[in-house]
Amino acid sequence: MTRLFIAEPLALMGAVLLLAPNVMRRGTLFAVPVSESFRATPEARHAVNAYRLWVIIALAVACLLWLLWPLAWITVLSPLGVFAVGSIAFYQTHKSLAPFAVDIQSAQRSMDVSAAPDRLPRWIWFGLVPFLILTSAAVFLNSHWERLPSIIDLHYAANGVADRWAPKTFKSVYGPLLFGAEFCAWLLGMGLACWYGARRSPYRLLTLATIIVASIWLALLLSTITTLPLTNLPVWAIVTAVFCAPLVVIVFALWLARRPTDQIEKTPERCWKAGMFYYNPDDPALFIQKRLGFGYTFNFANGWSWALLASLLVVIASVPAII
Repeated sequence: MTRLFIAEPLALMGAVLLLAPNVMRRGTLFAVPVSESFRATPEARHAVNAYRLWVIIALAVACLLWLLWPLAWITVLSPLGVFAVGSIAFYQTHKSLAPFAVDIQSAQRSMDVSAAPDRLPRWIWFGLVPFLILTSAAVFLNSHWERLPSIIDLHYAANGVADRWAPKTFKSVYGPLLFGAEFCAWLLGMGLACWYGARRSPYRLLTLATIIVASIWLALLLSTITTLPLTNLPVWAIVTAVFCAPLVVIVFALWLARRPTDQIEKTPERCWKAGMFYYNPDDPALFIQKRLGFGYTFNFANGWSWALLASLLVVIASVPAII
């Protein structure tokens, strides 16, 4: 059971990379805009097969290393190594398909970005739910302070066993909840920035809803972890839930990306770097629809994109002071 538990991150990374060609938006292949019939061509099938072959080789090597030497550093680095190989394979496949790209640039690409008032959906108030969950967990911990052990588990090894502890203090008990509130606030800010900074389309609504759901999931996860000393839930069940949640997103992306009505946003091909990074000073949009999967990516020519990334670094940098 423990070995299967440790293998979950590697299995998840492999599933994500192998399914990547299936979650590419209609009209694109490895972030290259192509005709609707191109996916059925021998060139497209060869590109997909070559990409998956590299991922399978990386997975096989990672699994072999892990089975022969199940060391902690191999457990941590194996998914990262597979991801690195998958990223390189993606980029090389993108380059090989570039000659087959079709021009989808539109002269009216900025018409949907407007400074006019744009009413948020009524369910935006669900964005407060994560903070209510975190607050409830804090109240629960405070009301059962005497029952908390004098030593708090701070970190768990890959096998689900605690390997780092700290005395019971305000920081060790409430730190994860404070970080959760900080990160959920950042996520909500990103959702609002995307709502007002992306072109008006149904994907804005979907992205905002996804961000709110992710915030609620994160708040539930951190609240569950911080109350473990009182609830005694098995750690393996929590970590399994952590890795199963992205699978739901993958299945949803498979459905969304292949809908017949789905069309990629009309943006100049020359402004896409490696098919993933968008840089266009002439485009007023802050967020652009991704060409891989669903959701949005930054227009890195917009100064606000760097401000938002800097704010994320601030959130990450605050972790040692909070937890």
